[in-house]
Amino acid sequence: METGLGGPADGGGGVVVDALCWLAVAVTALIWAGYGLKMLRHRVLFLADLRDAGTAPYLGTVPMTLMLLPLAAPVAGAGLPVWPAVWPAVWLAGAVLHPVVAVVMGRWLIRRMPRAVPLTPAWFVPIAGMFAAPAAGVPLGYPTLSAMLLTVGTGAWLLLLLPVARSLGRFSRQDGSSGFRPGTLPVTLVPSLFVLAAPPALVARGLWAFGVWAEVHAVLTVLACLTALAVLGYVLWRRQDIAADMRRFGFSPRWWAMSFPLAASASAAVTLHSMGGTAWTALGALVMLALASTAIAVLCIATAALLIRPPRGRQRP
Repeated sequence: METGLGGPADGGGGVVVDALCWLAVAVTALIWAGYGLKMLRHRVLFLADLRDAGTAPYLGTVPMTLMLLPLAAPVAGAGLPVWPAVWPAVWLAGAVLHPVVAVVMGRWLIRRMPRAVPLTPAWFVPIAGMFAAPAAGVPLGYPTLSAMLLTVGTGAWLLLLLPVARSLGRFSRQDGSSGFRPGTLPVTLVPSLFVLAAPPALVARGLWAFGVWAEVHAVLTVLACLTALAVLGYVLWRRQDIAADMRRFGFSPRWWAMSFPLAASASAAVTLHSMGGTAWTALGALVMLALASTAIAVLCIATAALLIRPPRGRQRP
């Protein structure tokens, strides 16, 4: 029997799934602990992150993580007996916190609009968790709240699409030319382009949790995968500019912005195939899963190298 989480309802998920479940919890705890130390020991840098339009939107990943972690729980066979009671509480905490973070970030953005705050695709992050709410919320017994979050998040996504597109257009023609010139988009904004693939992938996953609109799910999944592939193509096209930037300033953690959208697109592709796919859907799922896995592995290696040998004397203007 299949659950809404894509795993067996009564059997364990196996050693690999159990290990991945615990790894996700451990990595989340490690990241939050590290950022908590940064908040306590380097308060100036922490506040600078919150004021930076390039990093502030990622505050939305905190409640989103709380709503995504329970996805592994019903699949994993191992775990403490108390965990079945803990996961709904974890999901509810994220569901309550996410709208609060979205409203706070929205007010922050509106107040600073006159100062020409760059509106990049990263601003989809504060609402992205709302799309993912049904994936774990429906199986955990919160379909109404999940539907509300999905509806509000989808509406906010559609409202932000045009302003984000116009903002990217302004960035691409800072030399006064007319029309969209993708070759002039600042390298620092390139990682945020991957976030464009996250909303359709997560909305598709949310609709699948309700078991409705299979056709819409398929369209959104294809849209997400094509968007992710298009951005990867753009990265390859700008590879010389990106390589020059990395040689000058080193690897930037901003590139982690590509991990979640690729993973979400891969998840949507796998889900689409599980709904009764063909050889083409199987190929698409394998390609997206391979791309997401490779990207995350490369990011982990680059981050480890950055932590071992941090750049000295090189600061981005």
